[in-house]
Amino acid sequence: MPLFELKRQARLDMRETRPRVFWTALIYFGLLTAISLLASRLSGYTAYMENVNSLLDRIQKLGPKTMEEIIALLPEDMSSLYPSVSRFSAGMSVILVLLYAMLQAGFSGYCLLVSRRAPSSARDLMLSFEHPLKLLIILFLTALLIALWSLLLVIPGVIAAFRYSQAVLIHFDHPDYPAIRCLRESRLRMKGKKMTLFLLVLSFILWGFLDQVIVAIIGIPVLQLFLAPYYGITMAHFYNSLPEME
Repeated sequence: MPLFELKRQARLDMRETRPRVFWTALIYFGLLTAISLLASRLSGYTAYMENVNSLLDRIQKLGPKTMEEIIALLPEDMSSLYPSVSRFSAGMSVILVLLYAMLQAGFSGYCLLVSRRAPSSARDLMLSFEHPLKLLIILFLTALLIALWSLLLVIPGVIAAFRYSQAVLIHFDHPDYPAIRCLRESRLRMKGKKMTLFLLVLSFILWGFLDQVIVAIIGIPVLQLFLAPYYGITMAHFYNSLPEME
């Protein structure tokens, strides 16, 4: 199927799906934002950024003219900028990061339902919690494989990302498959299709640039309410176009 047809079909799905995709995207981003803010506070990242900004403001007000003067204003131990965090808070922040990744995977599952005109709603964001351990293993192994290939060069890492990009959707289609089989199936289905996926991803670059411009102007990623489901449903149509493995 031509790339423009995948995107046209995704836009059509977004218009005709009920309940509207917009409301699910709004709930999705609300949950992601809440999780992200809470994780940042529990991990100490928010306090760290506040300390860094305070230090930068102080340096700017004092107006040092040489690098030596700037260095003199920096604390001797830069790690002191990072606040102490309890083990409980650190553990909770890790759990929230995993929850964030699971919710992103759930949104992919929701987009897959929309692409097939199957009954769908915001409740389907929780699809990833039907088999949470297996999905976490898939996400972990995918990230590990991409990281290992990236040790060689950037390009092998990008190729690995495309190679295993379908593993989560395969998991939703075949929840009985073990994690390794989902990854292997993705690798087989993506043979000869990686460049097609690369071009499809590339076609969204201008949308991403426009989103960044809007965020820079108003500080709110409002375009994401359209762009995230548009991208997700298009990728689901790409997945649907791939040949099934025996």
